[in-house]
Amino acid sequence: MRAAEHALRILDRCGVEYLFGIPGGTVNAFYDALLDVPGLTPVVARHEATAAYMAAAYAKHGGGLGVAIASSGPGSTNLITGVASAMRDGLPLLVLTGQIPAPRMGFGGAQEASPWTMDMVDAFRPFTKRSVLVDRPELVGPSVIQAIRLALTAPRGPVHLSIPVDVQLADVGEPPLPAPPQIWESGGLEAAELAWLAHFLDSSHGVIFCGAGVRRAGAARKLLALAEAIGWPVVTSPAAKGSFPENHPLGMGIFGLAGNGAARTAIAGARRLLVLGSSLGELATAAWSDKLVAGKDVVQVDLDPAMIGRHYPVTRGYVADVGAVLRQLADAAPRRAWEPPPKAPDLAEGPLPQHLLALAACVPDETCLVSDIGEHMTWALKHWQTRAVDGFDIAINFGGMGSGIAGAIGLKLAQPARPVVCLTGDGCFAMHGSEILTAQQYGLPIAFVVVNNASHGMVHWGHQLQYGRAPSHFTYPRPDLEAVARAYGLPAIRVESPGAWADLDLPALLTGRGPVLIEVPDDSQATPPMADRVRFLTGPLK
Repeated sequence: MRAAEHALRILDRCGVEYLFGIPGGTVNAFYDALLDVPGLTPVVARHEATAAYMAAAYAKHGGGLGVAIASSGPGSTNLITGVASAMRDGLPLLVLTGQIPAPRMGFGGAQEASPWTMDMVDAFRPFTKRSVLVDRPELVGPSVIQAIRLALTAPRGPVHLSIPVDVQLADVGEPPLPAPPQIWESGGLEAAELAWLAHFLDSSHGVIFCGAGVRRAGAARKLLALAEAIGWPVVTSPAAKGSFPENHPLGMGIFGLAGNGAARTAIAGARRLLVLGSSLGELATAAWSDKLVAGKDVVQVDLDPAMIGRHYPVTRGYVADVGAVLRQLADAAPRRAWEPPPKAPDLAEGPLPQHLLALAACVPDETCLVSDIGEHMTWALKHWQTRAVDGFDIAINFGGMGSGIAGAIGLKLAQPARPVVCLTGDGCFAMHGSEILTAQQYGLPIAFVVVNNASHGMVHWGHQLQYGRAPSHFTYPRPDLEAVARAYGLPAIRVESPGAWADLDLPALLTGRGPVLIEVPDDSQATPPMADRVRFLTGPLK
């Protein structure tokens, strides 16, 4: 058995279903071995960065490990952007890259990163929990097991293995398959700490601030149970939008970038703040606004001790797994009678918010909207009201354009029965829109809604707000995306007005045999809700 096949059989035994990547000379030993490991399906992307985005979304929504694979040289460097995004979001990836034969490394072989030294391992190191070169065949199996364990151990993240092609092809005999690695589970609170926190929650003047760590812990439903027990409103960070249903009486929407008025009102009226799984970064806090914590007792729970009190002073900080703490609070938290807090909806001014409201009215409640990065994102954060747990997804922290297109594919593979809509823009589509062909190849019924405003809208408006003018080069001739989709052999629809959404049978499109592109032309001159981001970029914080 070749070392590459042995590695794949380990992944198969550990429950991995898909390998996301692009074939190439230095990894084709893996792709050849896939023919002998039928339990693993290769998902051949159109770009390595999107392969990593897909793998990360698959891990995020499937609760397990994502695997991304790329060849040496440009395949590996392309992969880094998606891996960096996964690292920023704490998502477990096994990243496999090929390399030229080990005896020839450093001699300037084709697609080596440098003619003097092999530095691809170093290139991945800042964006992974560990990056190593596996240069001996007998180390391939143990290295894969170690990498899986490290990727899945909290705090989760990507682990990179660079394996030369001669090592992949080496015969390792018939080694026994190791058992799936035991993953150390992070603990909750000690009894005294839990009692103190339960007492802290025994108040009618508190708010829960939910960060993305709640979703990473798979604890969104436990958060819902806690909120309903104690009657505290729930505010989420932009990255955590969808962790709590916003049509729930206690769902106030998001604080931070494109935040909701109801969330700001709830925060302003609170005396106690429970922060769960949020690093309280720039986008989550409206550029570190003092309004988030002013006049409040703050308790912060996070797995990473470096996050506790990093930006704001806390009354108490607990280094613990958010999911474990929420499980403990299921029994320990007080039960209180509560009245639904008032929450006025944000005015949906402008065509794009109206489009979003009309789209939302046409999709099943369990739909997940995957937002890409751009102007359309800010409107979706503010006006798309989630109706189900995990009903919204975005890779906002690293903020790679096109990540939503690929993320929708990874989500759909992880949850095949879930209706998935991807909201993206013409700028994102120009970068990674070809991944709609990947959705077509694998028969994934995803609705790709492309807002076509013939510009890099968020950049345009950010520049306008920051400098009082914007270069004309941020806009360009409007592409005919409906024609592009049809040239790809895909069904395409153009929705000119919000009222036209009612004429579409979206439930049927979301359960069909493949993707559909829905183009939404947008000539709106409404300023998107991004003032906090612009203020942060304008100059020093005050």
